[in-house]
Amino acid sequence: MNARMRAWVRSLGIALLAVSLTTFVLIMFVISGAYDPIKNIAIGTGAGLGITLILLALPRSNGETGPETRRVLLSVFFTFGTLGPLIMMVVTNGEANFLVGIAGILVSGGLSLLWATTFTRRVFWLIPIAIVVSAIGPQFLFRTMYEMGGFANFFGLSLRMRLGILGIESLVCLVLGYTLMIRFVSRVERAGARSEAELETASRIHAQLVPAIERDLGAWSVRARSVPSSTMGGDLIDLVVHADGSGDLVLADVAGHGVRAGVVMAMAKGIVWSELAGAGTLSDAAGRINRSLTDLLDVGTFVTAVVARLPANAGEPAEIVVAGHPPAIIRRADGTTEPVGTHGLPWGIERGETYTTTAVSLAPGDAIALYSDGLTEATTVGGAMLGIAGVDGAVRTHADPGSLARAMLDGAERHAGGRAMTDDCSVAVAWRRSD
Repeated sequence: MNARMRAWVRSLGIALLAVSLTTFVLIMFVISGAYDPIKNIAIGTGAGLGITLILLALPRSNGETGPETRRVLLSVFFTFGTLGPLIMMVVTNGEANFLVGIAGILVSGGLSLLWATTFTRRVFWLIPIAIVVSAIGPQFLFRTMYEMGGFANFFGLSLRMRLGILGIESLVCLVLGYTLMIRFVSRVERAGARSEAELETASRIHAQLVPAIERDLGAWSVRARSVPSSTMGGDLIDLVVHADGSGDLVLADVAGHGVRAGVVMAMAKGIVWSELAGAGTLSDAAGRINRSLTDLLDVGTFVTAVVARLPANAGEPAEIVVAGHPPAIIRRADGTTEPVGTHGLPWGIERGETYTTTAVSLAPGDAIALYSDGLTEATTVGGAMLGIAGVDGAVRTHADPGSLARAMLDGAERHAGGRAMTDDCSVAVAWRRSD
């Protein structure tokens, strides 16, 4: 059954319920001998329409309010509806009949639902309406019912019987409200347990996909680490080692955060590894990766990246390619720094994009530092970002290349004042050891 058919069935069900309730009220008046063609039809129709409006006010199970919200609001309706028959029992000294008790349930539950909906759905313009309805509505409704004979003693029941019926109505409402709330709490607890288990699994998967890197490769020492801002991050660090002893140090960043970015990152990892491990130049591999991701990713989803190809022969220059990512920072042994990388578009945007590599000669003690924009976006309480200049300063002032990656992460955390980062933070450092 599609959504439109369900809506028709729901509307038909509410209409049938309203007609049934109206007919029931009219039959009660006929049996009691208090039937008046105009007054009692008005009372019956009003009762039916009142219940219909309450039901229509309940959120549907689609859109921004789901079935759990609907269950909570129903619980609110029945829990506060319990007060209706009790209040009428006191106000009328027990003279109210079962129909007045039902009206009390509708009034108490309906008003509580109106207030609950006003605040839970942030429809604050309903506040003055809710105040007016709460102040005037019950008095007008019950006075009208009384004047029209709605307080008549149907079936000539004794005072004790009438009180018993009102008490049963209150008890039924209380049981319904309590049951709905317990069901809601149970479902939330189960959903929370499932979510916690799923997040823990996602965290383990992320740790396996993006492990910290500590490896020596020929004349190079590589250190890399990624710190996700949530359970599963969208940053990728990797080291692809070639048969000739060279290696490609990769740092990539999927647009977005959380599990969705993590899933895209996992897919990108396979493509990046496959293309970089194949034959060809670094610029050709970057182009192939871009074409594959453009074909696979949704519009608006992309991956920025910087890749440094570390040569097996220490005398050859390293190559760096940048795809919409912050540039690599070259730190010389004397502490000077320089940004490197000719910018191309991020992977996954333009299928025909080509990428140009930059060759960099590195002497013993020199290092290549790659980083994600999570570091540059580290923000103070006052709103000042660390920026590329701040990252460059941390690289320039830290003398030990072996702990440079950790120092870059620590610098971003200090800049943010120890507050949680809003984006994944990843760094990768490769430095030339002494010959």
